[in-house]
Amino acid sequence: ATPLGIGDRVYFFGRTGKTTVIQAGPEFKKLATNRLWEPEDEQEASDQPSFGGRTQYGIAVADDALLVRTGQILYCVKGTE
Repeated sequence: ATPLGIGDRVYFFGRTGKTTVIQAGPEFKKLATNRLWEPEDEQEASDQPSFGGRTQYGIAVADDALLVRTGQILYCVKGTE
């Protein structure tokens, strides 16, 4: 997983589209788990190594948004506040 810290949160981006968010601090506190896309098969859903399906290649932060690239698709995740 690729970690990214923003403010008091740390985002762990898995290559299969699953993101886990924890609160930064001395104690572990899981805040959320999200998916950018639905798994295409059981192996992808389990987060085990796979050579098929979509793969997350990179993440970046720009203008208060998260940019996530998976092959030819670029996702922009931004709050509504």
